[in-house]
Amino acid sequence: PVPAAAESSFPLLQHEGVLSGYADGSFQLWKPITRAEAIKVLVTSDGTLRDEADAAQRHLHPTVETAEGQQWYAPYLRVATTRKLVHGLPDGSLRLHSPLPVAEAVTLLHRFARVSRPVPFLTSSYLRNKEGEWYTEAMSNAIARKLVTEPLELSEPIRRGQFFAMVERLRVAERNQSFAYDAMAHQWRQQDERLSIASRNPFTITIPALHLE
Repeated sequence: PVPAAAESSFPLLQHEGVLSGYADGSFQLWKPITRAEAIKVLVTSDGTLRDEADAAQRHLHPTVETAEGQQWYAPYLRVATTRKLVHGLPDGSLRLHSPLPVAEAVTLLHRFARVSRPVPFLTSSYLRNKEGEWYTEAMSNAIARKLVTEPLELSEPIRRGQFFAMVERLRVAERNQSFAYDAMAHQWRQQDERLSIASRNPFTITIPALHLE
């Protein structure tokens, strides 16, 4: 089953051009997300990085690039590696087509965050964090920022819907200039935006009810 929080992430991410779906129009939220897919989502969800990826795409030359450089993810990977947001695995590989484990997904999200701050060690029933590990800081930040919507096992592959939900919450918090995701503040802001639009067209005023998690 697909978590409701993941379904609710669709409108914003689609509106911002982050998600385009598969050829059949579905998002296949239940499937594990690969490293390459996760990198693309993170790059395109940040306006500055997306512009850099567009520029990189224009400068790719299929006739002279390596096979890796001709892949659909090449411009996103170039931006991520140039900015040192993506590091190789201990064996030096990136394994871009492999499913992304939860611990790596949360760490990637932490690196791609526009704003970060030191937080004390945190753990929760949703994320079983451990002190002194390579992922400890990222996990503590994810918990403090309220990015996780359901229990996740650190070593298990993260599903597309679960990853999209975390990216959604991170970008919403950043757009609201807040460190942590706040569902009420986000919904009030959405309502204010709708009222602003409606005030310019008084014949279509609609005030939706707030639905808090």
